[in-house]
Amino acid sequence: MKYLWTTIFLAGCVVTDVGNPQDNVEDEPTTVEFEAYESSIPNALVLDSGIEVTNAWIVIDEAEAETCEVNGEQVEVDYEGPIAVDLISGESFPRGLELSGAMSFCELQIKIDSPEGVLPPEAPDDLVDHSVLVRAKRADGVTVEIQQDFELELRLRGEVEIQSMRRLIVGFAANEWFSSDLVNAEAENGILRIDENNNTELGDEFQELFRRSSGLFEDEDRDGEFDDDEEDEIAEID
Repeated sequence: MKYLWTTIFLAGCVVTDVGNPQDNVEDEPTTVEFEAYESSIPNALVLDSGIEVTNAWIVIDEAEAETCEVNGEQVEVDYEGPIAVDLISGESFPRGLELSGAMSFCELQIKIDSPEGVLPPEAPDDLVDHSVLVRAKRADGVTVEIQQDFELELRLRGEVEIQSMRRLIVGFAANEWFSSDLVNAEAENGILRIDENNNTELGDEFQELFRRSSGLFEDEDRDGEFDDDEEDEIAEID
Protein backbone atom coordinates (compact mmCIF):
# COMPACT_ATOMS: atom_id res chain seq x y z
CA MET A 1 0.00 0.00 0.00
CA LYS A 2 1.33 3.46 -0.88
CA TYR A 3 0.71 6.00 1.84
CA LEU A 4 1.13 9.72 2.09
CA TRP A 5 1.53 10.68 5.68
CA THR A 6 2.16 13.41 8.18
CA THR A 7 3.59 12.88 11.65
CA ILE A 8 2.46 14.20 15.01
CA PHE A 9 5.36 14.37 17.43
CA LEU A 10 4.49 14.78 21.09
CA ALA A 11 7.66 15.67 22.96
CA GLY A 12 7.41 15.89 26.71
CA CYS A 13 9.94 15.78 29.52
CA VAL A 14 13.46 14.57 28.86
CA VAL A 15 13.70 10.86 29.73
CA THR A 16 16.47 8.36 30.22
CA ASP A 17 16.81 5.10 28.32
CA VAL A 18 14.83 3.31 31.02
CA GLY A 19 12.00 5.79 30.75
CA ASN A 20 12.50 7.74 33.98
CA PRO A 21 12.72 11.54 33.97
CA GLN A 22 16.25 12.83 34.40
CA ASP A 23 17.01 14.67 37.60
CA ASN A 24 17.35 18.45 37.57
CA VAL A 25 15.97 18.78 34.05
CA GLU A 26 13.11 21.21 33.51
CA ASP A 27 10.06 19.94 31.68
CA GLU A 28 10.04 20.92 28.05
CA PRO A 29 6.81 22.01 26.36
CA THR A 30 4.87 19.25 24.68
CA THR A 31 5.23 19.91 20.99
CA VAL A 32 2.94 18.69 18.25
CA GLU A 33 4.35 18.80 14.75
CA PHE A 34 2.58 18.02 11.51
CA GLU A 35 5.48 16.91 9.38
CA ALA A 36 5.15 14.99 6.14
CA TYR A 37 8.07 12.81 5.11
CA GLU A 38 9.50 13.18 1.64
CA SER A 39 8.14 10.83 -1.01
CA SER A 40 10.55 8.35 -2.55
CA ILE A 41 9.72 9.89 -5.94
CA PRO A 42 10.66 13.59 -6.05
CA ASN A 43 7.68 15.94 -6.28
CA ALA A 44 5.18 13.17 -7.04
CA LEU A 45 3.77 9.83 -5.98
CA VAL A 46 3.12 7.25 -8.70
CA LEU A 47 0.37 4.79 -7.79
CA ASP A 48 -0.09 1.20 -8.92
CA SER A 49 -2.87 2.36 -11.25
CA GLY A 50 -0.41 4.57 -13.15
CA ILE A 51 -1.87 7.76 -11.67
CA GLU A 52 0.79 10.28 -10.69
CA VAL A 53 -0.18 12.46 -7.72
CA THR A 54 1.64 15.77 -8.09
CA ASN A 55 -0.08 17.79 -5.33
CA ALA A 56 -1.87 16.73 -2.18
CA TRP A 57 -2.78 19.26 0.51
CA ILE A 58 -4.94 19.00 3.60
CA VAL A 59 -5.98 21.60 6.15
CA ILE A 60 -5.81 20.82 9.86
CA ASP A 61 -8.40 23.26 11.18
CA GLU A 62 -8.08 22.40 14.85
CA ALA A 63 -6.78 19.84 17.32
CA GLU A 64 -7.85 18.96 20.82
CA ALA A 65 -6.13 16.81 23.42
CA GLU A 66 -7.00 15.75 26.96
CA THR A 67 -4.53 14.52 29.50
CA CYS A 68 -5.03 11.19 31.21
CA GLU A 69 -7.09 11.41 34.39
CA VAL A 70 -5.12 12.19 37.54
CA ASN A 71 -6.99 12.39 40.86
CA GLY A 72 -10.23 12.55 38.92
CA GLU A 73 -9.14 15.53 36.82
CA GLN A 74 -8.15 16.00 33.18
CA VAL A 75 -6.61 18.97 31.41
CA GLU A 76 -7.92 19.90 27.97
CA VAL A 77 -5.61 21.57 25.48
CA ASP A 78 -7.02 23.14 22.33
CA TYR A 79 -5.27 24.36 19.22
CA GLU A 80 -6.91 26.45 16.58
CA GLY A 81 -5.38 26.20 13.10
CA PRO A 82 -5.30 26.33 10.30
CA ILE A 83 -2.26 24.23 9.46
CA ALA A 84 -1.75 23.65 5.73
CA VAL A 85 0.00 20.34 5.12
CA ASP A 86 1.67 19.52 1.80
CA LEU A 87 1.77 15.71 1.78
CA ILE A 88 4.03 15.54 -1.25
CA SER A 89 6.82 17.97 -0.36
CA GLY A 90 6.85 17.13 3.32
CA GLU A 91 6.17 20.66 4.58
CA SER A 92 3.60 22.05 6.97
CA PHE A 93 2.71 25.72 7.45
CA PRO A 94 3.07 26.79 10.17
CA ARG A 95 5.19 23.92 11.41
CA GLY A 96 4.04 22.56 14.74
CA LEU A 97 2.23 23.76 17.83
CA GLU A 98 2.93 23.58 21.54
CA LEU A 99 0.92 21.99 24.33
CA SER A 100 2.17 23.28 27.67
CA GLY A 101 3.90 20.96 30.09
CA ALA A 102 5.13 17.38 30.02
CA MET A 103 1.91 15.40 29.75
CA SER A 104 0.46 12.07 28.75
CA PHE A 105 -2.71 12.26 26.67
CA CYS A 106 -5.56 9.77 26.65
CA GLU A 107 -7.73 11.62 24.14
CA LEU A 108 -6.72 13.28 20.90
CA GLN A 109 -8.88 14.69 18.13
CA ILE A 110 -7.59 16.18 14.88
CA LYS A 111 -10.06 17.84 12.54
CA ILE A 112 -9.42 18.18 8.83
CA ASP A 113 -11.78 20.88 7.59
CA SER A 114 -11.94 24.01 5.49
CA PRO A 115 -10.28 26.74 7.52
CA GLU A 116 -12.19 29.28 9.53
CA GLY A 117 -9.06 31.39 9.79
CA VAL A 118 -6.73 32.68 7.12
CA LEU A 119 -4.45 30.11 5.52
CA PRO A 120 -0.71 30.72 5.75
CA PRO A 121 0.75 32.41 2.66
CA GLU A 122 2.61 29.25 1.62
CA ALA A 123 -0.67 27.43 0.95
CA PRO A 124 -1.92 27.41 -2.66
CA ASP A 125 -4.78 29.75 -3.52
CA ASP A 126 -6.89 26.79 -4.62
CA LEU A 127 -6.91 25.50 -1.03
CA VAL A 128 -8.89 28.52 0.21
CA ASP A 129 -12.36 27.43 1.44
CA HIS A 130 -11.42 23.76 0.98
CA SER A 131 -10.12 21.02 3.24
CA VAL A 132 -8.47 18.83 0.60
CA LEU A 133 -6.70 19.67 -2.66
CA VAL A 134 -5.33 16.95 -4.94
CA ARG A 135 -3.82 17.25 -8.41
CA ALA A 136 -2.87 14.19 -10.40
CA LYS A 137 -2.26 12.92 -13.92
CA ARG A 138 -3.92 9.76 -15.17
CA ALA A 139 -2.10 7.16 -17.23
CA ASP A 140 -3.90 8.48 -20.33
CA GLY A 141 -2.46 11.97 -19.77
CA VAL A 142 -5.64 13.56 -18.36
CA THR A 143 -5.01 16.06 -15.57
CA VAL A 144 -7.23 15.55 -12.51
CA GLU A 145 -7.94 18.53 -10.25
CA ILE A 146 -9.83 17.78 -7.02
CA GLN A 147 -11.00 20.49 -4.63
CA GLN A 148 -13.21 19.33 -1.77
CA ASP A 149 -14.73 20.94 1.30
CA PHE A 150 -15.65 18.33 3.89
CA GLU A 151 -14.89 17.53 7.51
CA LEU A 152 -12.89 14.54 8.68
CA GLU A 153 -12.09 13.85 12.33
CA LEU A 154 -9.38 11.52 13.51
CA ARG A 155 -10.00 10.45 17.08
CA LEU A 156 -7.90 8.56 19.56
CA ARG A 157 -9.45 8.00 22.93
CA GLY A 158 -9.25 5.81 26.00
CA GLU A 159 -7.48 2.66 24.96
CA VAL A 160 -4.06 4.08 24.04
CA GLU A 161 -2.08 6.48 26.18
CA ILE A 162 -0.06 9.02 24.21
CA GLN A 163 3.02 9.40 26.33
CA SER A 164 5.68 12.04 25.97
CA MET A 165 8.21 11.40 23.21
CA ARG A 166 5.74 9.27 21.26
CA ARG A 167 5.46 9.75 17.51
CA LEU A 168 2.15 9.34 15.72
CA ILE A 169 1.44 9.22 12.00
CA VAL A 170 -1.64 10.45 10.15
CA GLY A 171 -1.59 8.22 7.07
CA PHE A 172 -3.55 8.30 3.82
CA ALA A 173 -3.63 5.27 1.53
CA ALA A 174 -3.40 7.19 -1.74
CA ASN A 175 -4.11 4.08 -3.81
CA GLU A 176 -7.66 4.16 -2.46
CA TRP A 177 -8.50 7.71 -3.56
CA PHE A 178 -9.19 7.04 -7.23
CA SER A 179 -12.20 4.90 -8.13
CA SER A 180 -12.67 3.22 -11.49
CA ASP A 181 -15.33 5.84 -12.25
CA LEU A 182 -12.78 8.60 -11.76
CA VAL A 183 -10.10 6.80 -13.74
CA ASN A 184 -12.49 6.34 -16.69
CA ALA A 185 -14.42 9.64 -16.50
CA GLU A 186 -14.43 11.85 -19.56
CA ALA A 187 -12.35 15.00 -19.38
CA GLU A 188 -12.91 18.40 -20.95
CA ASN A 189 -9.92 19.71 -22.88
CA GLY A 190 -7.69 17.22 -21.12
CA ILE A 191 -8.72 18.27 -17.60
CA LEU A 192 -11.09 16.49 -15.20
CA ARG A 193 -12.27 18.95 -12.55
CA ILE A 194 -13.94 17.61 -9.42
CA ASP A 195 -15.27 20.33 -7.17
CA GLU A 196 -18.52 21.89 -5.95
CA ASN A 197 -19.48 22.84 -9.52
CA ASN A 198 -18.06 20.00 -11.59
CA ASN A 199 -18.53 16.22 -11.40
CA THR A 200 -20.08 16.41 -7.95
CA GLU A 201 -20.96 12.71 -7.91
CA LEU A 202 -17.28 11.88 -8.39
CA GLY A 203 -16.57 14.37 -5.61
CA ASP A 204 -18.93 12.59 -3.23
CA GLU A 205 -17.27 9.30 -4.11
CA PHE A 206 -13.79 10.77 -3.57
CA GLN A 207 -14.80 12.09 -0.15
CA GLU A 208 -15.92 8.65 0.98
CA LEU A 209 -12.78 6.98 -0.37
CA PHE A 210 -10.61 9.64 1.26
CA ARG A 211 -12.31 9.01 4.61
CA ARG A 212 -11.70 5.30 4.32
CA SER A 213 -8.06 5.87 3.38
CA SER A 214 -7.29 7.90 6.49
CA GLY A 215 -5.95 6.53 9.72
CA LEU A 216 -3.94 7.31 12.82
CA PHE A 217 -0.89 5.10 13.34
CA GLU A 218 2.22 4.97 15.50
CA ASP A 219 5.84 5.11 14.42
CA GLU A 220 6.73 2.48 17.00
CA ASP A 221 10.45 2.33 16.28
CA ARG A 222 10.66 6.13 15.88
CA ASP A 223 12.75 5.81 12.74
CA GLY A 224 10.83 8.42 10.75
CA GLU A 225 9.51 5.79 8.33
CA PHE A 226 6.02 4.37 7.86
CA ASP A 227 6.92 0.66 7.97
CA ASP A 228 4.72 -2.24 6.85
CA ASP A 229 4.43 -3.53 10.41
CA GLU A 230 3.09 -0.15 11.58
CA GLU A 231 -0.05 -0.16 9.42
CA ASP A 232 -2.41 -1.11 12.27
CA GLU A 233 -4.65 1.86 13.00
CA ILE A 234 -4.89 3.09 16.57
CA ALA A 235 -7.75 5.57 16.02
CA GLU A 236 -11.38 5.54 14.98
CA ILE A 237 -12.39 7.86 12.15
CA ASP A 238 -15.62 9.87 12.02
